[in-house]
Parts: sequence; C-alpha cells; structure tokens
Amino acid sequence: AYRIYLHLNVLNNSMQGFEKIDGLAFRDGANIKTTSPEGFMDLNEIPMSYEQSEDLENKLVYYETSRGCPFNCAFCISSIEKGVRFSSLSKIEKDLLFFVKKGVRVVKLVDRSFNCNRGRAIKIFDIIRRLGKDTIFHCEINPELVDEEFAKSLDEIKERLQFEVGVQTVNLEALKAINRTTNVEKTLKGIEILKKAGVKLHVDLIAGLPYEDFESFSHSFDKVFNLYPEEIQLGFLKLLKGTSIRKRADKYGIVYRSKAPYEILYNDWISYEELSILKGIAKLVDKYYNDGRFYHSFTFLLKFFDRPFELFYSLNNFFIKNDVYKRNHSLKARYDLLFKFGVSLGIDEELLRDYINFDYRYFNGKSGGNLICSRNVNMKALWQRVSQYIYDEEWVQKNLPIAANFSGNEISKYITAQAFEHDIPESTEIKKIGVVFYKKGEMSRYAKFNI
Repeated sequence: AYRIYLHLNVLNNSMQGFEKIDGLAFRDGANIKTTSPEGFMDLNEIPMSYEQSEDLENKLVYYETSRGCPFNCAFCISSIEKGVRFSSLSKIEKDLLFFVKKGVRVVKLVDRSFNCNRGRAIKIFDIIRRLGKDTIFHCEINPELVDEEFAKSLDEIKERLQFEVGVQTVNLEALKAINRTTNVEKTLKGIEILKKAGVKLHVDLIAGLPYEDFESFSHSFDKVFNLYPEEIQLGFLKLLKGTSIRKRADKYGIVYRSKAPYEILYNDWISYEELSILKGIAKLVDKYYNDGRFYHSFTFLLKFFDRPFELFYSLNNFFIKNDVYKRNHSLKARYDLLFKFGVSLGIDEELLRDYINFDYRYFNGKSGGNLICSRNVNMKALWQRVSQYIYDEEWVQKNLPIAANFSGNEISKYITAQAFEHDIPESTEIKKIGVVFYKKGEMSRYAKFNI
C-alpha cells in the first residue's frame, strides 16, 4: 500500500501509471487488468504507522515485528502468503521505545506466530525488559515451541505480557483437515508452562471444523478449560476468500453465510442447531468465565458436574428456558441469575448465596449496592464489629497489610464488609464469619474475622 501511494503521487493517477505499478488490479474501461507482483518490501523500509504528534497515552496500538506465517492453516489468510519476513531488532527497539515514551497502554503485536523464531522472540523480551515502564505487550504464541527456557525469558516482565494461543481443537482428524501438524500433548504442555510462569493467557477454540462433531468439540473445550487460562474464546469457522478450506467446502458439506465474515452454518458433522447451542455457550463463557468476577462461584458450581462443558451446557439450557437471552443484563443481574441457576439444580441455597455474595463483594467492592440474593444483615452492628479490627493496627498489619495506615476517608472509600454463614471460599463448613473486603482498581484483598 505504501509503494502504491508513492507511485500514484508520481504518476498522477493516469492509466499508464497504473500499468507501471507492481501487483495491482484495475479497471481500464470494460477490461480488468493486472500487473505482476514484485518481491516484498524490506520491513525495515516501511515507516512507522503512527505520527510523532499523535496522542497515544493509555491507548491500544497495533504493531508488527514480522509478516507471514510458517504454518499453513486452511482457514487463515496468512496461509496464502508463503514464508516469514522479519524487522531488525534495532528497528523494533526504536519503535517500541516510541510507544513506551508515548505512554501506550497496550501494544498488540499482530505477528501471526510471534515465537516461530524462538531465539528472536527471547531477544524481543529482553528489549521489553530494558525499556521498563508499564506498557503491556500482547503476542500470539505457538505453545508447541514453548519450553522452560522460553518461560525463563519471561522473568520480571510477565505482568507486562499477554499471550494469545490458538489451540482450535484437540481432534486429530480435524487438525489434519485444516493442515495443522499440531502435537496436542506438546501444545497443552506449553500452555501449562506459560500458566505456571504467570503470564495472562487467552486461548482460542474453533467450532465447525471438519471431522469435529458436537461431542468431540465438547472434549476439546474441556481440555482447554481444565488448563484454566484467564480467557477462552469460543470462535466459529469462517471461510475467508482465498483460503483452502473455502475451496474444499463442498468436500466437507460446509454451508456458510454468503456475506462477510462467511461464518459456517453447518457441515457434515455438526448441525445448525448444535452450532446455535455453542453460540449460547460462547456468550456464557465470555460473560461468566472470561469476565473473571465469578471465580469462586464457578469453582463451587463445577463440583456438581462431571465435566466443565456440562456446566455451561446446563447454564445455557437454563437461560433458554427462562428467556434470559432476550434481554441485556447488568452485572448485578448476572450474579442473581447464577444464584437462580444454582437453586434450580437443587444446590444448598444458603451455601450458594454465600459464594455468590463473596464474589460480588470481592471483585466489586462497595460499588453497585446489594444483590437480590444478598442476606439481610444488620450493617450497623456488623460495622461496629468491623471497626474493632480495621482500626487495630496490629490486626490490619497481619491480616490486611495493604490497608495499613489507612485514614478514615480511605477506609470509607476502599473497604466494605459482609457477614457469611459458611467459612468460604476455603471451606464449606458452617461457621458464622465476617469478611473485610479491600477493592481499589484491579486490586482485591480480603480478611476474615469471627462473629
């Protein structure tokens, strides 16, 4: 695009000028003409996409350190272009320094497989370490290429990294059909290593692949869920123009939408109705699991199901039966709906109530008021009890050190409390306890006391 821009300026948009531009298709009267493509530009010659005068503070920007992909996934546009080209490390360091000085919040590296050259990826991590500051870097990682050495290279910067991992499926026939030579065991092991290293992980699955039916996909879901990444994206196969999967659509009985993004409707292995169910589950994964503010409640609910997928399948049925999908729901409403769902399963209401309310206070602090499923508590009496602890410097230093030396104004702003009938979240033992919650920004802490 940059080369075309230069040509057009020099040649004043004449048809004769178009014919001198490499790799261009254009209309000349009733005829369509094309010119042969030239070799790729050196990535080091492509100028920065952002201007020095731009205000990028606290914003998300896109940047690439390479183009192309060494893999040949049948559903991906990148599979059309062969080979990988890299920018020099000196250019990358200069550009990343520009973003850091600008106070960019997140740099999303759009490299198709950031660690396809593992040694080079480690050197870029070294650059990020040298640059310091708080900018977050989001990368797409191939987990098969992850080992302990790679994980070690993340030391001191793991809080500034987010990795996106494309598992897609663990069905070997489906992987073969989409030209992926994935070693499933190595892939899952790589994710485990990254999880242990403390990096935030976003893992992708794709529904609608050839040879993967509803049951098979549910097991792919379980495999990924049981690794407990921070986010799971349940996506759906899209048959993009130019990809090999689109050319073989008839072979697999794939029917897809005629308009972009050309998403699958059904194929020989999975029906439209089954994909619709997965659409609902995808929404629930995003609203309840990826949101992160229902962690203890979901951990508790999982105990009543043999498999993670069964929990989401059951929750989806509950939402359909109660027409929940027809309305948008606030965060508070989602907590109350989860409580109603648990009650519909015959779970102990009082125990479930404690888990739901614990999550609500832990992740949201003082904001939002009370849930419908909250307990009726004499808050004046509770705060009299809380005051005995929160103004006791020794107790605070031992149990809630982040609130040490708080002023009365800070306590009022960042501290709340709740009474519970069970010793949650560590235990389901019946025991009257009070919990002091600290919430400021993304930081959440709690401390218990006996009532």
